[in-house]
Amino acid sequence: MPLIDEPGRRLVAAHDPQWVIGAALAGAVAYLGGNDRRALELSEPIVPLFALPVKVFPRLADPPVAVALLAAHRCGDVTAFDRWATLARTTRSDDWMALAAPVAEALADTDDGRAAVAIITAVQRFSGEAIAAAGIALLREFAADLFATAGDRERAASAIAPLVRWLRLGDGRWYLQRIETWAAKNDVAMPAS
Repeated sequence: MPLIDEPGRRLVAAHDPQWVIGAALAGAVAYLGGNDRRALELSEPIVPLFALPVKVFPRLADPPVAVALLAAHRCGDVTAFDRWATLARTTRSDDWMALAAPVAEALADTDDGRAAVAIITAVQRFSGEAIAAAGIALLREFAADLFATAGDRERAASAIAPLVRWLRLGDGRWYLQRIETWAAKNDVAMPAS
Protein backbone atom coordinates (compact mmCIF):
# COMPACT_ATOMS: atom_id res chain seq x y z
CA MET A 1 0.00 0.00 0.00
CA PRO A 2 2.93 2.46 0.28
CA LEU A 3 2.67 3.22 -3.45
CA ILE A 4 -0.91 4.42 -2.97
CA ASP A 5 -0.28 6.56 0.10
CA GLU A 6 1.44 9.61 -1.43
CA PRO A 7 -0.89 9.98 -4.45
CA GLY A 8 -3.84 9.47 -2.08
CA ARG A 9 -2.62 12.25 0.22
CA ARG A 10 -2.25 14.58 -2.76
CA LEU A 11 -5.75 13.83 -4.00
CA VAL A 12 -7.25 14.48 -0.58
CA ALA A 13 -5.17 17.67 -0.14
CA ALA A 14 -6.70 19.08 -3.34
CA HIS A 15 -10.03 19.38 -1.45
CA ASP A 16 -11.90 18.72 -4.67
CA PRO A 17 -14.74 16.22 -4.17
CA GLN A 18 -13.94 14.19 -7.28
CA TRP A 19 -10.30 13.76 -6.21
CA VAL A 20 -11.26 12.99 -2.61
CA ILE A 21 -13.58 10.25 -3.89
CA GLY A 22 -10.78 9.02 -6.16
CA ALA A 23 -8.51 8.66 -3.15
CA ALA A 24 -11.23 6.85 -1.19
CA LEU A 25 -11.65 4.31 -4.00
CA ALA A 26 -8.23 2.93 -3.00
CA GLY A 27 -10.00 1.38 -0.02
CA ALA A 28 -11.08 -1.41 -2.38
CA VAL A 29 -7.42 -2.25 -3.03
CA ALA A 30 -6.70 -2.48 0.69
CA TYR A 31 -9.81 -4.60 1.25
CA LEU A 32 -8.85 -6.94 -1.57
CA GLY A 33 -5.41 -7.25 -0.02
CA GLY A 34 -6.97 -8.28 3.29
CA ASN A 35 -6.17 -5.06 5.16
CA ASP A 36 -9.58 -4.06 6.52
CA ARG A 37 -8.22 -1.35 8.84
CA ARG A 38 -6.45 0.33 5.94
CA ALA A 39 -9.59 0.07 3.79
CA LEU A 40 -11.48 1.94 6.51
CA GLU A 41 -8.75 4.60 6.75
CA LEU A 42 -8.67 5.12 2.99
CA SER A 43 -12.46 5.49 2.85
CA GLU A 44 -12.49 8.11 5.61
CA PRO A 45 -11.74 11.24 3.49
CA ILE A 46 -15.15 11.09 1.81
CA VAL A 47 -17.08 11.52 5.08
CA PRO A 48 -17.03 15.38 4.96
CA LEU A 49 -18.63 15.25 1.50
CA PHE A 50 -21.85 14.05 3.11
CA ALA A 51 -22.16 17.35 4.98
CA LEU A 52 -22.06 19.42 1.78
CA PRO A 53 -25.35 21.13 0.85
CA VAL A 54 -25.17 19.59 -2.65
CA LYS A 55 -24.53 15.88 -3.06
CA VAL A 56 -21.64 15.67 -5.48
CA PHE A 57 -20.88 12.66 -7.68
CA PRO A 58 -23.39 10.35 -5.96
CA ARG A 59 -22.53 7.29 -8.06
CA LEU A 60 -18.82 7.74 -7.31
CA ALA A 61 -19.25 8.18 -3.55
CA ASP A 62 -21.35 5.06 -3.14
CA PRO A 63 -18.77 2.24 -3.75
CA PRO A 64 -16.21 3.47 -1.17
CA VAL A 65 -18.93 3.47 1.48
CA ALA A 66 -19.95 -0.07 0.49
CA VAL A 67 -16.30 -1.18 0.72
CA ALA A 68 -15.97 0.46 4.16
CA LEU A 69 -19.07 -1.47 5.27
CA LEU A 70 -17.56 -4.75 4.03
CA ALA A 71 -14.24 -3.99 5.76
CA ALA A 72 -15.90 -3.09 9.06
CA HIS A 73 -18.08 -6.20 8.88
CA ARG A 74 -15.20 -8.54 8.03
CA CYS A 75 -12.91 -7.25 10.78
CA GLY A 76 -15.73 -7.20 13.33
CA ASP A 77 -15.52 -3.47 14.07
CA VAL A 78 -19.09 -2.87 15.22
CA THR A 79 -18.50 0.85 15.90
CA ALA A 80 -17.14 1.49 12.39
CA PHE A 81 -19.89 -0.62 10.82
CA ASP A 82 -22.63 1.29 12.68
CA ARG A 83 -21.07 4.62 11.70
CA TRP A 84 -20.83 3.77 7.99
CA ALA A 85 -24.27 2.12 7.99
CA THR A 86 -25.83 5.20 9.59
CA LEU A 87 -24.09 7.40 7.03
CA ALA A 88 -25.43 5.24 4.18
CA ARG A 89 -28.96 5.04 5.55
CA THR A 90 -29.37 8.71 6.46
CA THR A 91 -28.18 10.03 3.10
CA ARG A 92 -30.03 7.51 0.95
CA SER A 93 -31.95 8.68 -2.10
CA ASP A 94 -32.44 7.31 -5.61
CA ASP A 95 -28.84 7.90 -6.68
CA TRP A 96 -27.17 8.65 -3.36
CA MET A 97 -26.25 5.49 -1.43
CA ALA A 98 -28.38 3.30 -3.71
CA LEU A 99 -25.69 0.64 -3.33
CA ALA A 100 -24.32 1.24 0.18
CA ALA A 101 -27.65 1.52 2.04
CA PRO A 102 -28.93 -1.91 0.88
CA VAL A 103 -25.49 -3.38 1.64
CA ALA A 104 -25.68 -1.97 5.18
CA GLU A 105 -29.12 -3.52 5.64
CA ALA A 106 -27.97 -6.85 4.19
CA LEU A 107 -24.88 -7.06 6.40
CA ALA A 108 -27.02 -6.42 9.47
CA ASP A 109 -29.08 -9.52 8.56
CA THR A 110 -27.97 -12.66 10.38
CA ASP A 111 -29.27 -14.95 7.62
CA ASP A 112 -26.37 -15.32 5.15
CA GLY A 113 -28.64 -16.39 2.29
CA ARG A 114 -30.97 -13.41 2.65
CA ALA A 115 -28.02 -11.05 3.04
CA ALA A 116 -26.41 -12.39 -0.14
CA VAL A 117 -29.66 -12.01 -2.12
CA ALA A 118 -29.99 -8.40 -0.94
CA ILE A 119 -26.40 -7.60 -1.91
CA ILE A 120 -26.78 -9.16 -5.37
CA THR A 121 -30.04 -7.25 -5.88
CA ALA A 122 -28.28 -3.97 -5.04
CA VAL A 123 -25.33 -4.88 -7.27
CA GLN A 124 -27.59 -5.64 -10.25
CA ARG A 125 -28.64 -2.00 -10.31
CA PHE A 126 -25.03 -0.97 -10.94
CA SER A 127 -24.06 -3.71 -13.38
CA GLY A 128 -22.17 -2.36 -16.34
CA GLU A 129 -21.15 0.91 -14.67
CA ALA A 130 -17.38 1.15 -14.86
CA ILE A 131 -17.20 3.75 -12.08
CA ALA A 132 -18.33 1.17 -9.56
CA ALA A 133 -16.38 -1.80 -10.92
CA ALA A 134 -14.07 -2.41 -7.95
CA GLY A 135 -16.83 -2.10 -5.38
CA ILE A 136 -19.17 -4.27 -7.45
CA ALA A 137 -16.49 -6.96 -7.82
CA LEU A 138 -15.89 -7.07 -4.07
CA LEU A 139 -19.61 -7.16 -3.32
CA ARG A 140 -20.15 -10.03 -5.76
CA GLU A 141 -17.29 -11.95 -4.16
CA PHE A 142 -18.66 -11.26 -0.67
CA ALA A 143 -22.20 -12.34 -1.65
CA ALA A 144 -20.85 -15.53 -3.24
CA ASP A 145 -19.05 -16.30 0.02
CA LEU A 146 -22.28 -15.74 1.98
CA PHE A 147 -24.14 -18.11 -0.37
CA ALA A 148 -21.40 -20.73 0.01
CA THR A 149 -21.48 -20.37 3.81
CA ALA A 150 -25.25 -20.88 3.68
CA GLY A 151 -24.67 -24.04 1.59
CA ASP A 152 -26.12 -22.67 -1.65
CA ARG A 153 -23.34 -23.54 -4.12
CA GLU A 154 -25.48 -22.84 -7.19
CA ARG A 155 -26.25 -19.27 -6.13
CA ALA A 156 -22.60 -18.78 -5.14
CA ALA A 157 -21.57 -19.75 -8.68
CA SER A 158 -24.22 -17.46 -10.13
CA ALA A 159 -23.03 -14.55 -7.95
CA ILE A 160 -19.42 -14.81 -9.17
CA ALA A 161 -20.21 -15.62 -12.82
CA PRO A 162 -20.33 -11.98 -14.05
CA LEU A 163 -17.19 -11.20 -12.06
CA VAL A 164 -15.34 -14.16 -13.57
CA ARG A 165 -16.43 -13.19 -17.11
CA TRP A 166 -15.29 -9.60 -16.46
CA LEU A 167 -11.91 -10.77 -15.13
CA ARG A 168 -11.37 -13.12 -18.07
CA LEU A 169 -12.26 -10.39 -20.54
CA GLY A 170 -9.88 -7.94 -18.86
CA ASP A 171 -7.16 -10.50 -18.21
CA GLY A 172 -7.40 -10.04 -14.43
CA ARG A 173 -5.20 -13.03 -13.66
CA TRP A 174 -4.36 -12.37 -10.01
CA TYR A 175 -7.94 -11.71 -8.97
CA LEU A 176 -9.21 -14.55 -11.14
CA GLN A 177 -6.77 -16.94 -9.48
CA ARG A 178 -8.01 -15.73 -6.09
CA ILE A 179 -11.61 -16.51 -7.14
CA GLU A 180 -10.61 -19.93 -8.53
CA THR A 181 -8.85 -20.81 -5.26
CA TRP A 182 -11.89 -19.71 -3.28
CA ALA A 183 -14.24 -21.70 -5.57
CA ALA A 184 -12.16 -24.88 -5.22
CA LYS A 185 -12.02 -24.50 -1.44
CA ASN A 186 -15.78 -23.97 -1.21
CA ASP A 187 -16.76 -26.57 -3.84
CA VAL A 188 -18.33 -23.91 -6.07
CA ALA A 189 -18.33 -24.50 -9.82
CA MET A 190 -16.51 -21.89 -11.88
CA PRO A 191 -18.52 -20.61 -14.85
CA ALA A 192 -17.53 -21.78 -18.31
CA SER A 193 -15.78 -19.30 -20.57
